[in-house]
Amino acid sequence: MRAFALLAALPWLVAAAPPTAELWYAHAAMVMMLGEADSIRVTVDAPSAQPWMYRVAPQMRKATVVAGGAVNVETLLANRIKLAFVMRPEQAVPLRRLGIDTRVVGFNDVPGMLASLRATANALGTPLAHNRERDYERYTNDTIVKIQKRLVSVPIDRRPRVLHLASISPLEADGSGTMIDEWIHLAGGRNAATGLAGALKPVTVEQILRWNPDIIIVGGQAKTALGHDLSTIPALQGKRIVKNPSGVFAWDRYGPEFPLQLLWAARQLNPSLFRELDLERECRDFYRRFYSYNLSPAEAHLILTGQGPAR
Repeated sequence: MRAFALLAALPWLVAAAPPTAELWYAHAAMVMMLGEADSIRVTVDAPSAQPWMYRVAPQMRKATVVAGGAVNVETLLANRIKLAFVMRPEQAVPLRRLGIDTRVVGFNDVPGMLASLRATANALGTPLAHNRERDYERYTNDTIVKIQKRLVSVPIDRRPRVLHLASISPLEADGSGTMIDEWIHLAGGRNAATGLAGALKPVTVEQILRWNPDIIIVGGQAKTALGHDLSTIPALQGKRIVKNPSGVFAWDRYGPEFPLQLLWAARQLNPSLFRELDLERECRDFYRRFYSYNLSPAEAHLILTGQGPAR
């Protein structure tokens, strides 16, 4: 009787999400944050590509890793998948034909991200998932409001022009209609990539020079190490070039570490307004609150500098 009373008081110990296939790279971090890493049986996120994901949720190593794109039907059936998450509607069609509950969770802005998270919590169906989703939504909105209050005094035309490079070998930039464009503006900058729409678009050094950004932010998971190409290009010498943090997922793209990205970018773009912001503390608090992971100061430093976990 006493054991039953304990379980009733802690419903998240009883409720469990169905066996899940995580088929969008950015979305596994959401399922993890909602407390259901154990439910992920198939994923496109390999340990080599997302080392912090597997450090924070080592149970992910039990999942079968598959290549992106078309997923082998036998793999899904062998893992008894009941629920799948995909980015685009056309990806859901063949999975639904198999009788798999498939949710389309792609997004390009903050409202879309929060709607995607709510839909994910509903699909997982656990009390913990719903509680985490509500807490995260409050935290994200509070972070945006806090940053915007500081930026009121900075006219739009005086905000720094920011170029975000997802890759530097080859050169790929992010333009309008993306989460990257949104965090640049929310953090107090202007996207220097005028006339460019969409993500991961090929660009040239000549185009970068025409845009003449005040700061170049290189993605935390860029394919070539920071400084290998850009700092050796004479025309770009003297430009401020910084590397983006990267954790459970790349902060600068479509993962739930988005509020941390806003705080980091706000300090990079407007340091005088956010001088007292302790990014290490914010990072550690976030991981404890949303991933139930006690990030050490050394681990926080590695994440903030875009490095993988120590061996």
